[in-house]
Amino acid sequence: MGTGRLKYTEEYKAAAVERLYEPGSTLGRVAKEPGLTPTQLKMWRLETEAELLSILVYELLLKL
Repeated sequence: MGTGRLKYTEEYKAAAVERLYEPGSTLGRVAKEPGLTPTQLKMWRLETEAELLSILVYELLLKL
């Protein structure tokens, strides 16, 4: 019997990614505290940054 994948809310992911931007934080340290893997947290960070970048590009295109 497998346990399946854990599902995290968008709010949980956002809070974890936000901690990465605190002074002195590292990917390994932030991931360790809630029991995540650094790879998972890095993927969430990359997804968040890609989403923010696409929003920024969209808003800039609206101003053209």
